[in-house]
Amino acid sequence: MRKILTLLAMMALAGCGGGGGASTAPNPNPQPPVPTSAPQAGLVTPQFTIRIPVRQGSAKGRTPQFISSATASVKITLTADSVGIDPTTISGNPAITNIAAGSCNSGCTVNGPPTPPGTDSFTIITYDANGATGHAINAAQANGVTITAGQNTAVPITLGAIPATLSVSGVPTGAGALTAGTQSQTASISVVAADGHGDTIPTGQTPNVFYVDATGAALNVTVSDPDTNLHGSCVVNSGTSTCTSGSATSVTFSGPDITKVLAYDGLAENPVTLTASASGATNGTASFQPKLNAPAFNSSQATPSGVALTGSAEIDLFATTGVGSTGSESFTESGWTNSPYNHALLVTGTPACTPASPALSGIATVVAGSNSTTNGTPFTATVVASPTAGSCPVTIGDGLSSNTTDGSATLTVTYTTSSVNASSKRRQ
Repeated sequence: MRKILTLLAMMALAGCGGGGGASTAPNPNPQPPVPTSAPQAGLVTPQFTIRIPVRQGSAKGRTPQFISSATASVKITLTADSVGIDPTTISGNPAITNIAAGSCNSGCTVNGPPTPPGTDSFTIITYDANGATGHAINAAQANGVTITAGQNTAVPITLGAIPATLSVSGVPTGAGALTAGTQSQTASISVVAADGHGDTIPTGQTPNVFYVDATGAALNVTVSDPDTNLHGSCVVNSGTSTCTSGSATSVTFSGPDITKVLAYDGLAENPVTLTASASGATNGTASFQPKLNAPAFNSSQATPSGVALTGSAEIDLFATTGVGSTGSESFTESGWTNSPYNHALLVTGTPACTPASPALSGIATVVAGSNSTTNGTPFTATVVASPTAGSCPVTIGDGLSSNTTDGSATLTVTYTTSSVNASSKRRQ
């Protein structure tokens, strides 16, 4: 979505032209002259040569050509001069030229505004409608162009693309999603932008397309990641990251060919919304949602034997005091309980007890203990003062209910009436 224009300063009978180059940075002038009203005599008319390909059908939904074929008009504005004339007082500034479809595919010349010889600056903006209306789609600044009598010097000006709508590309989803529990994972991300006409700003051009605002000044698109979780996600310029700053992160894109890195250090977490933003453009978002692991029963931590089973996640209570009145079992979850994450699992949901009454509150209390990065989170069931026989499956999870890839485990707590043999401490 760029155009190459050639600047030629011309005047009747005697040629005088532009010398020097164009840039996107303002021309330094620590002691600017005091602007005066413009005498129209002695001004020259710079000319710009533009080449626009013929538009073949709709370009929406496919990659536009290197030079935007949607251009319908060009506005060229004198913004500064070294003579001291106020450019806003010059009649004919800015100069607007309509471009008929197909008329410039081999090149055509359009006039700039009346311009005093000396050092001058211009902005060039193209639109997708006549009369410099509709959407601005390309722009450039030509600063510090020296126009000298008796010279015709071509000055190439590269127009940048003006992004109107943004989106973030490359964030892994579905089967390709990054997985909790694995550190130093990365994905390459980029910005996909469309101009005001609705055409995608293309990649793979030579030289690369760059973004500008509606004045032709260089523009960066910022992609921000609001994740402040340690070992969660972050965006970085390159390489890998453990994402341990504890702060939101952001990276900038100067054009559609630029790529950056979404880093993920394996923390189980809810989806994170990345946002692409730039002045004058509509924000775009992408959701990063890691694939989580379900909690797993750690049978090696089931105590005491005969109360907390090792073959399944079940605590069978059968006494109001002593052995049989309490038991503990542990659960682990990769990306949550293990190192370096060290988060405790939780009791979640409402137990579906059998019989429906009494509920778990009529059998026992279940409390999560301090998490161990080696053994996981222990859950201790303790019989209540006046228990009623029954069975309740308790849901164990990480509490990340907004992540649709989340899983859970079940701890079953039962209470049965029995007698206990003092020597064997086993139910009879």
